[in-house]
Amino acid sequence: MSVKRKHTTVTIEQKSEILQHLDRGKKASRIAQEYNTGIATVSDIKKARPAIEKLISLSDTANALKRKSMKPAKDEQLDQAVFLWFSQQREKGIPVSGLKILEKAASFHERLHTENRKRLPSYLCRSASSFRSILPGMGLPTPCHTHSSLISRDHPQRCLTTDSKTTDFSRTITDRGRRVQRPKTVPSRLRNKVVEALLPELEEPNHHDLLLELQDYRLNQK
Repeated sequence: MSVKRKHTTVTIEQKSEILQHLDRGKKASRIAQEYNTGIATVSDIKKARPAIEKLISLSDTANALKRKSMKPAKDEQLDQAVFLWFSQQREKGIPVSGLKILEKAASFHERLHTENRKRLPSYLCRSASSFRSILPGMGLPTPCHTHSSLISRDHPQRCLTTDSKTTDFSRTITDRGRRVQRPKTVPSRLRNKVVEALLPELEEPNHHDLLLELQDYRLNQK
């Protein structure tokens, strides 16, 4: 009786290595055995070569190559605009705070979607009322008008709340004895690229809820 192989998901870096092995003429069956994956997976990686090479060329950190999925951003234009701006500021040696990135993302979003009033991505909407206070008169669309309570060190009993009619939830975790809901949607590449820049700026009590979300996201990526 054959033993069922344990499911293994290869990272972007491993996919690049598999492509290199294929270029050297190595057999797919041998590669599949080395990476503990199926021959069909090796074949799929070969077919997805253009997308893999494009993603690697756009990745500027080692952590990006450890990703196991190649899901595109939900808003490609917004993603590219913010990342280009962030790269320009870094090249100039200008320090960029996490809140500044969020502010610029919201600004780009309003410029890109002036006609159809496309909804701002949920990860920006959930950044709490303190973020909206630095953007007076911006008029963010639903569900950003829904007030989000803050989880802070001074007020641990206050929980993050979101409009259940516009946001789906997959699980509920316990934080300091309180039930806190987390969204099931996976953050886009924008959040993946700036997560390291955001964390140092979120040590203040009034940003503690977003800090918890980012830490939870980092744990899920390991």
